[in-house]
Amino acid sequence: MQKSASLRKGRGDIRHNRRDIIAGSCYEDRIQDNVVLADYDIKDVYHILFDEVVEDYNSIQKRSDRKIKDYYSKINNDKKTNPFHEVIVQVGSMDDRLDRNEYISIYSKWLDRFEKENDKMKVFGAFMHFDEKGAPHMHVDYIPIATYNKGMALRVSNDKAIKQMGYKSWLDWKDKQVENLKEIMLEHGIEKKSMGNEERYLNPNQFKQLQRFKEQAELEIRETVQQELDQSQSPLEVKNVPFLGEVVKKSDVDEREKQLQNEISSQKAQISVLSDELEEVKNNLNNFKKKRYVQKNKALEEENMKLKIEMKDFDAKVRDKVEYWTDSYVRAFDRERDKNVVLEKEMQDLKDKYSDYDQIKDENTRLKRMLAKVEHLKDKAEELMERILGVPGEFLTDLMNRIDLIETKAEEQFSVDENDMTINGRKQRAMKHRALDNSWKQLVDITKDEVAEHQEEVKLKNQRSREVFHGMER
Repeated sequence: MQKSASLRKGRGDIRHNRRDIIAGSCYEDRIQDNVVLADYDIKDVYHILFDEVVEDYNSIQKRSDRKIKDYYSKINNDKKTNPFHEVIVQVGSMDDRLDRNEYISIYSKWLDRFEKENDKMKVFGAFMHFDEKGAPHMHVDYIPIATYNKGMALRVSNDKAIKQMGYKSWLDWKDKQVENLKEIMLEHGIEKKSMGNEERYLNPNQFKQLQRFKEQAELEIRETVQQELDQSQSPLEVKNVPFLGEVVKKSDVDEREKQLQNEISSQKAQISVLSDELEEVKNNLNNFKKKRYVQKNKALEEENMKLKIEMKDFDAKVRDKVEYWTDSYVRAFDRERDKNVVLEKEMQDLKDKYSDYDQIKDENTRLKRMLAKVEHLKDKAEELMERILGVPGEFLTDLMNRIDLIETKAEEQFSVDENDMTINGRKQRAMKHRALDNSWKQLVDITKDEVAEHQEEVKLKNQRSREVFHGMER
């Protein structure tokens, strides 16, 4: 089975992707068929990626007008830089589609590989659309980041991010993403339909060799034809025909025409042989890539790697910046909770798709060990808060209880179905998120005040102890 496949740049209309705006090309009764793989607030992602970098940059600025208050606002108002980029992945066409579940599997695998291989492109939105007239497709929205030696160490730049990942250009990077899509399609027994432009996928030496051979063959044929025409001009004889304004001997023309046809056929045969050899090389390379990159249970392995990286980042923040601990811990805890929900869903999906439950049980054991590490980090956090901030270790436990109370109240106040993709469902989730954000902010302020109050009490207590001690000495 063959299907067309493509990757192109998108407009980057988040409201359209989320279906906050219903376009004329959409069928409203099919909106619930759409699938959202990722949907994070771009401002929150910017804060996570750039806040520490901005703080480091501002700390070395002597002039206040050069300091950056909010990096997202700065980039959003910059006419030369896009705050994010978008690509659209599509398999098939309007009249040549796959099964919905097969689309979900292919697009999900491709997105997982995209996030793994493109570490400088942070995905915050991934939307599968099944409600439009054309073929089902996926919008992928990402923030490209690149490192710099001067100024801000980390900035938004798509071109520089592509080059720092080892690609020569955007087209070079695009070809790799299309190649990944072809490999995933082959895993599903689907070949990418030829669109007549395969030569662009040859390596530079092969392409140049083929082009030189074609040009040389065409030049030799033209020169031979012209030379023979020049030499065939002779006086009128018995059998003749007018040709190019001159009279030539018909028998000579017929004979030379046969010779030229034989030479042309020979040249075409050589070109065909070379093309076949190049095609064989391409097939061998594709087969090698298939054997090299086909992996089992890749989704679970990649998800575990993400968890390990996030746990390292979380631990570093606790060690290096305790003052930022309360706010960052709430965000990290929320992210881990959401990821656990996603993992549970993925585990259920894998049980439905695969029969190898022993491997799944092993991965589940690994996840339990990761959760145990989270509990260990919590204990370490309590110890740090008691030793560095001077508050009892139970303070963190009390903070966690307050967080649970906030979430419980939000669940009671808002009846939200996370799978409801209607406009009303999205509005309910948005209201719930706004209520949670306000509660988080209030909790952070209260926590900071309580920590300061406790530290002041400890300070006064220590001062009184010193006064009593000095009085006894006298």
